[in-house]
Amino acid sequence: MSSSAAAEAAREHVESIRRERYYIGREERNPLAEDMHQAVIYLSQEIYSKDVHFLMELVQVHQPSPFPLSLSLSILLDRPVSISACTDSSS
Repeated sequence: MSSSAAAEAAREHVESIRRERYYIGREERNPLAEDMHQAVIYLSQEIYSKDVHFLMELVQVHQPSPFPLSLSLSILLDRPVSISACTDSSS
């Protein structure tokens, strides 16, 4: 199979998945679209339902980055909070 034929076969395969699984380019609506929409809403509400999740995201974002950044993270708490984190600094 030539390179251009392989690329065309791959493109057709991706388009087939888009049409058949995700209903992209079809007239009818994906019957799972509403379920997927509700799942995204539920997950977004649950992820940040506790303060600690938000704080852990901040700490994760503040970890050393390969990009030259000048950041400072300060957190002012209005009540005592215990946070323990396991971070992988080997990456």
